[in-house]
Amino acid sequence: MTLHDLKTGEEISIHEKMLSLGPVYTIERPNQPDVAVRKDFINILRDGFTIDLPGNQTDLRIQGDILDLSYTITRDGTTVAQSSKNRILQCYK
Repeated sequence: MTLHDLKTGEEISIHEKMLSLGPVYTIERPNQPDVAVRKDFINILRDGFTIDLPGNQTDLRIQGDILDLSYTITRDGTTVAQSSKNRILQCYK
């Protein structure tokens, strides 16, 4: 899948790695390192993903229902963003 920003003209590509134990998606951004998103192998209660950030950055965790637009993004256990059906994505510092 390719997303095209109409304002800047930049494109972001998302690719699924086919040969892996669980779903792994690579996000390619212009002039920036690639980011890997891995779905939790086993999580019975709700969806969980890890966003592997390049370099020394701490990885992000996404938990909730992505398709229902109800999820929380955390870094080291601290909430950095939340989304729900009733609200637009709310980001924290």
